[in-house]
Amino acid sequence: MKPLLAAAVLVLSCTAARAADQICKYVDGEGRVTYSTAAPKGHSKVLCFDPMPERRPKPVPKSATAKPGADEAGFPRVDGTTQRRRDDDRRRILEQELADEQNLLEQARKILGDASPTDERRAQPLRESINTHLKNIEAIRRELSSVK
Repeated sequence: MKPLLAAAVLVLSCTAARAADQICKYVDGEGRVTYSTAAPKGHSKVLCFDPMPERRPKPVPKSATAKPGADEAGFPRVDGTTQRRRDDDRRRILEQELADEQNLLEQARKILGDASPTDERRAQPLRESINTHLKNIEAIRRELSSVK
């Protein structure tokens, strides 16, 4: 008797699992539509849908994903002449920024030197400006050292 009971439980659990996978359309007496895996009270079943098959994307061969003129990470390749021109432009811009910062630093130092020693309200912002220019100059020099 026990094997028969175990078989019945197994069959019922398989049927319940299959029914739970189905989504059905139910309509109540007032025409409201509900989609559910379980029948709501007072609703009648209109239509059931089989579960969607599980879709897995097909693996794409690596050679098909690589774009012509791109490296492994997908970044576009640049020829040597173009890269040298870009590096030269970057160096020129950084050198100009360095010269501008050095000029601003000299101006701030000159104004601070001309200020009277008792005028602390005017001197403090100038000291902060000088520190900012020094930090900017240091950062630009670091950038320049990394340019090829």
